Amino acid sequence: MADVNQIRASHGFNAAGFVNPFLYTVVYGPSGSSKHYSSDFHDITSGNNGWPAGKGWDAVTGLGSFIVPALARTLGTNKERLIQNFKRFLVNWLQNKL
Repeated sequence: MADVNQIRASHGFNAAGFVNPFLYTVVYGPSGSSKHYSSDFHDITSGNNGWPAGKGWDAVTGLGSFIVPALARTLGTNKERLIQNFKRFLVNWLQNKL
């Protein structure tokens, strides 16, 4: 996330802060169905530490390793995109609450 925040800072934005809700609802989506997941993360599907790695989220690697430039773009490096992503997050969050 330090690299993502460095890109954001170079565009005049603050650090991304607590991004977990955004990562899981917008970037990952229901069962990894978001278009952002495959472009923003490398899904790690092999290996284990007592728990097996698999497709999508797993206890070993979580969402996987993120691709810095792509995740920075999704989190917002320009104001229009940041507003779009925040609106999408709010809509997804509200749909899950209703």
